Amino acid sequence: LRNHLPLGLLPLATEELEATGLYRLMRTGGITLHSARQTVGACAADDRQARALSEPVGAPLLTMERTTYDDTGRVVEFGSHVYRADRYAFEFQLLVRA
Repeated sequence: LRNHLPLGLLPLATEELEATGLYRLMRTGGITLHSARQTVGACAADDRQARALSEPVGAPLLTMERTTYDDTGRVVEFGSHVYRADRYAFEFQLLVRA
């Protein structure tokens, strides 16, 4: 998992992230999350990904990239994630707007 935040958005410590989670820390820090754009895909594991995920090189992986915005339209996070296909699933709810 790789998450990128704007410099100076809020103070973060590894211990807090592991115990609390990024979005909860953002809300606690006064950031009102509004929306996100997310892209889901797939790739074949390269050497680095295979080692990190205990998979063979070439194994199918799920990918996800997300850009998250606050209530002013400011980008507050960009995430690029890779998951083992046998241990993760994405679920979507699609709503029809009139």
